Amino acid sequence: MKKLLIILLALFTTATFAQEEQQAKQILLSSVSLIQKSPLQTKFQLSYFNPRSADENITKEGTLVISGRKFVVKMADVETFFNGKTQWVFVKENNEVTITEPTLKELREINPLLLISDCTRTHRLAFEDQSAADKAFWHICLYPLDKAADYFQIKIKIAKKDKYPRSIDIFQKNGDKIKFFSTAYTVLKSLPDNKFVFDVKTNPNVEVNDLR
Repeated sequence: MKKLLIILLALFTTATFAQEEQQAKQILLSSVSLIQKSPLQTKFQLSYFNPRSADENITKEGTLVISGRKFVVKMADVETFFNGKTQWVFVKENNEVTITEPTLKELREINPLLLISDCTRTHRLAFEDQSAADKAFWHICLYPLDKAADYFQIKIKIAKKDKYPRSIDIFQKNGDKIKFFSTAYTVLKSLPDNKFVFDVKTNPNVEVNDLR
């Protein structure tokens, strides 16, 4: 009888985890669908924490405009444009723009919202325990199936009210942490393709590094 109870408990636990993962997956897919449905603009804070050196801890603010897989990220010192194939990184201090055709991994490092677009196929999902004071959000943890990934966990906080991600925390294997925090979302009208292209004409003296 004792062995039977242990087997039943194991089966129940496995079924519960599977149901929980499916629920988390549906929430993420709903959020992804919402983001891809219409062009969006969000103000954000992007922070980098190094527990080994407080001098390397930095926080930057900026705006992100995203339409499908196209995006524009603007911060005080650098602007990044991606039109779905080509990327332009404009460094204002050097008056220099670098043109590349980045990989998906490279794009995810620039635009954290891209992390959640494919995560249901590449990660194991689970809900994180949360305090009673934070019931307005879903807290979903992602664990990469690829053991070679340079991070071991991603935490995504999604608002139950509108299903938009509010924060994305990336915990790297070396102990560093990257945090993307969105302060507000604005739904935009359809945007022209040139919105996602760096216009050299408006910066006639810019130095161009074409690495394509």
